[in-house]
Amino acid sequence: MLAAGHPRNALLLPRRSSKTTTLNCEALGRAYHREDYRVAILTLTTGKAGRSRFLKDVVPALERIGASFGEDKRLWPFKLVKSAGSERVEFRGSGGMVSWLSSIDDLRGEAFDLVILDEAQAADVEKAQEVIAAALPTMDTRPGAQIVVAGTAGEFRKGNLLWDWLEDGREGKAGIVEYGVPDDTAPDLFDSWETVEALILAAHPGIGNLTTLETIKSNYDALGVEKFAREYLSVFGKIGEGAGVLNQQRWLESAASGTPEIPDHFAIGAACSFTQGFSSLVAAWRDEDGKAHGYVLDHRKGTTWLADAGAKLSITHNLPIVYDSASSPMRVEVEAMQHMQPTPWLAPQNFPNVTTAAALVTKSVNTGNAVHYSQPAMSDAAKIAVRRSAGASWALGRPPKDPDADISALEAWALALRFYDENPPHVAIRPIMAA
Repeated sequence: MLAAGHPRNALLLPRRSSKTTTLNCEALGRAYHREDYRVAILTLTTGKAGRSRFLKDVVPALERIGASFGEDKRLWPFKLVKSAGSERVEFRGSGGMVSWLSSIDDLRGEAFDLVILDEAQAADVEKAQEVIAAALPTMDTRPGAQIVVAGTAGEFRKGNLLWDWLEDGREGKAGIVEYGVPDDTAPDLFDSWETVEALILAAHPGIGNLTTLETIKSNYDALGVEKFAREYLSVFGKIGEGAGVLNQQRWLESAASGTPEIPDHFAIGAACSFTQGFSSLVAAWRDEDGKAHGYVLDHRKGTTWLADAGAKLSITHNLPIVYDSASSPMRVEVEAMQHMQPTPWLAPQNFPNVTTAAALVTKSVNTGNAVHYSQPAMSDAAKIAVRRSAGASWALGRPPKDPDADISALEAWALALRFYDENPPHVAIRPIMAA
């Protein structure tokens, strides 16, 4: 695939098929043989995961090779740099180098001949856009430069970096290596090992050399059908597809009963519907497991009640009211709050904050990392909310041709959750101003 010379490339392989190892070998080989050839490898789960692969897989193998040149490491044909944040292999003869990066920021301002984005399926829509925006300029001054997105099948398709580039490869617009069952394979074929076994033998390149059928069967029994199909048969999920942005099965699974005990540290989001028909005040926080909780504190018709209720909550809990500064209905209520004595604490959010908030709450729900309390205002919003296109980003939106639709509770939760994550409990709280 890489030898074909496409600037963009996509690689889809199931688990235990030597995907990452093969890319590492290709990167090292090119840097050893080609003068001043520079490679960047970034794992899109966490930088820690990429550094771990370097230290556990690459370093021991190269140290065994280096030992054949003697004990004096200055005589080795390469230099290993293992310090945290600077992990790389430098080749003395060619001047080539392979670097394992810690974050997207490490790409900016650099120049590379080959950029490998591993576990690309794990990047949410916003992160995918950010990493490509950082990666592509690094290739501008390097003739013949290439970028590879690699991974296993992800939980969603639309906006998924790996899925989108695979689609380009299928249309001949990018290099591609793809192992998996056909996309139109009947889902009921995944329901029993008897039918799955034949699919594995046909679609998994690692059987008999990297893993065994017995090992994969044990994983089939342990993972469950949906996750197994992604990990071992390269079947992308469809989370977020359909009319709404939120996966309804995950929404049902994330429901909790009763009234929650809201912690001392939480965030309060406020939002109004587009036609001012409804308004919401929502509390957001995370539990010890990192799950995002959303609880509707107040939801009523109209907007005239919001200023008084929001101000009371802000002053009682010494917390800001988080709101979308571009929302005209909210600006009216905020102006009313600004004339109150004492003045409640207000936290306006700009447009990038709003789009980030939408992606955050969507990912939290669709990956099973959220908890809600089956409140009608929130559940109704979750059923109808869609992606509202906004240039290169998106925000939560109403269904087309339904301006009266009320998604204010979900919007308020999203805003509050993003603000909560950006303002952890140890951050000092602004003191309440006296009347």
